[in-house]
Parts: sequence; structure tokens; C-alpha cells
Amino acid sequence: MMYYIEFLILTFSLVAAKNNVCPSHLDYFTITFNSKCWYDPDVDATIPEIINNYGFKSESYNVTTLDGYIIEIFRIPSKLNEISNKTKTPLILFHGMARDARSWLILGEDSPAIYYAKKGYDVWLANRRGTEYSSHIKYSRNDKEFWNFSFHEMGTMDVPTIIEKVADVSKQPGNIIYIGHSMGTTASFVYCSLNITHCAKNLKTIISLAPVANFNHMKIPMCHTMSYFTNELEFILTHVGLLKMETNFFRICQTAPFTSICAALMQFFIGTSTPNIYPRIMPILSAHGNTALCLKVALHYGQIIKSKGQFRQYDYGQIENLKKYNSTVPPKYNLKGIPVNVTLIYANNDLVAYKPDVEEIYSNLHPNRRVIVEIPRNGTAKYLAHPDFFTAANIKNVLYPEIDNVLNKIKNE
Repeated sequence: MMYYIEFLILTFSLVAAKNNVCPSHLDYFTITFNSKCWYDPDVDATIPEIINNYGFKSESYNVTTLDGYIIEIFRIPSKLNEISNKTKTPLILFHGMARDARSWLILGEDSPAIYYAKKGYDVWLANRRGTEYSSHIKYSRNDKEFWNFSFHEMGTMDVPTIIEKVADVSKQPGNIIYIGHSMGTTASFVYCSLNITHCAKNLKTIISLAPVANFNHMKIPMCHTMSYFTNELEFILTHVGLLKMETNFFRICQTAPFTSICAALMQFFIGTSTPNIYPRIMPILSAHGNTALCLKVALHYGQIIKSKGQFRQYDYGQIENLKKYNSTVPPKYNLKGIPVNVTLIYANNDLVAYKPDVEEIYSNLHPNRRVIVEIPRNGTAKYLAHPDFFTAANIKNVLYPEIDNVLNKIKNE
């Protein structure tokens, strides 16, 4: 009898070690012995391992910004057994706020990174300063100086440094396609509005998914409320030394009952998706791509909300602004000066990149270099929200055709 019990315990433990994904939230309560659940190797895999799992080669490069941040970026140059000298168009995927390059691999074979690698693009997965794929030549991650940045530094330092590496390796400056999501779009707007020559020399076009710049109408009341206290929050955070917020706690979303709680909270704050596959992807969504949030980034966005949507540089206060900008108010980013075409793609139920704010971005871009698209179209879904650009259940029907339209136009030019 004792041997039988030990055998059952061993069997259940082995099954539990294998099962990490279920099709519904209820199934997670019985994941140990539920035949509907299964093992997804991507949940515990690294970026190179995930890429290799789908039959592609993986390369990584370290780039160093002018202010000393060392950032690791990843490349999907070809299939594992592919031997070809064919020149491929480089495509950079730049993640959003509190996430990293792993976001673009969450859907596995249907993910943007793998999908466009299959279509023959030279896919690059960017990371920003502050992710676990970054360090500094002088400061450790525990130093307050390490976290003294906003999306401004990402746009002026990280983005051009990454683009230069892609241009150098691919030998295709001027032919690079930049696809950003959320804060990844903000960084591109900063980069191209302040470094016009560099942008025009290296980029072919920008595709902005869930674009974020002039927050004003976003439907998250808590963010509007907190924006009124940005000065007080900055003072408190600076003097307390709380400069970042870790997101490792999201790993709790991999188990019941938290899979359903996390999914519900996510949809409450950033929009409902119908249909969605949150039960199936919650383990990998919570295991991959979450990274420490630099609170100066949040404060910068808060300043924009407080100023009724003025997309401008960081506000250090009148005295410091005079020293830094020679003005009591920070200068605005000139979106009309962006020298390449920008396609804005936003979701119909996104509470973060909300329609009126996206339309405001569109109105500020150059009339001859702008396109705006709302998804879904043609009944391909009912509701799409902020993360659906890398988590949508039917991403191949709702998003890729819109991106492909832009890419095909470029090919036919």
C-alpha cells in the first residue's frame, strides 16, 4: 500500500512538472491531473530557445549607448537549416512599457517575431535600458543613477544605438522598418522628431501599434488622478529612493486562482478583448516580458496627462527647466518634423491608446507622411485592447493584414 501511494505521488509530481498551461481558468485548479492541460516549453525557455523551437537561428548583440547603458538585442536572421545569401529587409520590433523583447514571442508560432521571420524578414528584437537585458558600464541596477531615465533617453540614446547596429550588420541603412508597441512608439516619436537626419538616413517607415504620445483622453481614471500629484510623487520617490517598481510578482498569474484574477484585472484597466485566449497564454505572458518599471517613465507620462496632452520633454520645474531648456516649460516634440512615413494602428477597445489621443497624434504628423487604421476590421473580432498587438487570439486575421499592407506598399515602391 505504501509503495502504491508513493507511486501516485511520484506520478502526480511528474505530471505537475509537465503541465503548465490549460485552456480555461477552471482547468488550472486541477492542472496536476487534468488531461486537458499540457506542457508548453516556451514558458520556461529563453529568447534564443523559443526562437530555435520554431526552427530559426538566433543571434544576440550587445550595444552600448553614449551614456553607458549596455543593451542586449536579438536577431532572427534565417531558418536553422537555411543557407542563403539573399538580402532580407531588416525589421525592428520595439516593446512597450514594463515589458521587454520576449513580448514578441508570447504567441509562439503565431507571434509577430516568428510570423515575420517566416515571411522572409531579418527580424530584430530590441530591448530598452532597465530591462534584465541591460546593464551599465559604471552603475549597478541598485544605484539610483541607473534608473534616472525616461522614454526621452530611450528615444535619444537607445533607439539610435540599436538602429546603428542593425544598419551595420544588415548593411541596409535607409531600409529599416521600425515596428513599436505603446512606449516603443513613444520612443520612436522622440527619436525621429529630435534626430531627423539620423532617422531619415536609417529608417524606411514606422509602424506604430497602440501609439502613445499625447495622453489626454485615456480611459484609466487612476492615471488621471495620479497625474495631478506628479510633483509630489517625484519628491517622495526621489527622497525615499524608490526609483523603480519590480514586476516579478506577475509570476503568480501562472497558477489558480490568479490566472483568472490577473486576466480580469488586465481587461479592467486596459480594455476587454473578445475573443481572447488569456487562460492559455497567461503562464507565458506572466513569465516572459515583464520587467522593472522605471518610475521616472511613469512620471513623464503623468506630466503629459497633467498638461492636457502636451507631448513634451521632462518637466524638471521652472528653475531646472531654465538651466536645461532655457525655458520655464519643457519643449514639445515636433511630430510634424518626422521625416518618414508613420502608420498608426490602434485597437477599438484600447483604454490606454484611446482613439481621440491617437487621432491627435495623427493630426500632428506631416500630412503627406501619415496613415491611421482602427482594428479590427471586417468583423474579424468584436473588441481588441492594448496588449492584443502581441496576444490576440486571431492576430493573423486582425493585425497582420494591416501591417502586411504597409510592407507590401514598400515592396512595390
